[in-house]
Amino acid sequence: MKKNVFRSRSLQAVIFIFCFLCFSPQFSYATAPKSVDLIYDMNTQTLSVTINHPTSFASMHHIKYVKIEKNGATISTNKYGTQPTGSI
Repeated sequence: MKKNVFRSRSLQAVIFIFCFLCFSPQFSYATAPKSVDLIYDMNTQTLSVTINHPTSFASMHHIKYVKIEKNGATISTNKYGTQPTGSI
């Protein structure tokens, strides 16, 4: 009887630790981009934004959107379903 209680408690502990590690919110935080470079061309009045966000899982882990504001007003919002490669 003692053996079954031990196995039962061990299994409960393993399941608890597994659930804690899988569903803990601290592991679900998004990673920040490695760099964000802004270049403004005064002649054409164009803002170029380059975001470096390396990931191994580009189809699942990507930047959701890029929002550009000027004086509190939204100028541009670009939404992404996957991580683009190259230049857009």
